[in-house]
Amino acid sequence: QVPDPGVIKCNREDLLLENVWVEDGSTIGIAVFGDTMDNVTLRNVTTIRNGLMGIQAEKANNLILDNVLVRYNNHQHFLFGQSSGGVKITRSRPVTIKNSTISDNIGPGLWFDQSCYDMRVSGCDIQNNTGAGFTIENCATGVLVDCLITGNGTKGVHILGANSCQVWNCTLDDDYETFVVQHD
Repeated sequence: QVPDPGVIKCNREDLLLENVWVEDGSTIGIAVFGDTMDNVTLRNVTTIRNGLMGIQAEKANNLILDNVLVRYNNHQHFLFGQSSGGVKITRSRPVTIKNSTISDNIGPGLWFDQSCYDMRVSGCDIQNNTGAGFTIENCATGVLVDCLITGNGTKGVHILGANSCQVWNCTLDDDYETFVVQHD
């Protein structure tokens, strides 16, 4: 059900989810949320063809996504104005995403929103999502480095109402709009 999302729900601290494959869930593949979830790591995780979204996290402090594959999500075509697509992370600090692929989702690829702080994304392929590939919205202190961001439907990199964000050594190509910075 949409109000109770997640084929796998991570709602404990100090959690390692490793070598897991989630496929064809009705809404969200993996949900990380609770009052405050500290020290959650997803390593070697695949989440594909879920109805709404691949991974959602909220209040997930010290969250690490390492070598995750998030692909073909939102196959039920939910609207992506609020949440859908690949990965959405809200109200979390710090967050590290590395060596991961977020591609071919219907909607946004990777989206940070609602006061995330200290986001570090490196060595990721973010490609062919129908929405924006990479978004930082109403957050602060984000770094995007050594990533391939191509073929996304609306924007490659979208920085919206965020401050102290850096983009280094990334390849951006064939996105509808390549790099957009807006005040919210």
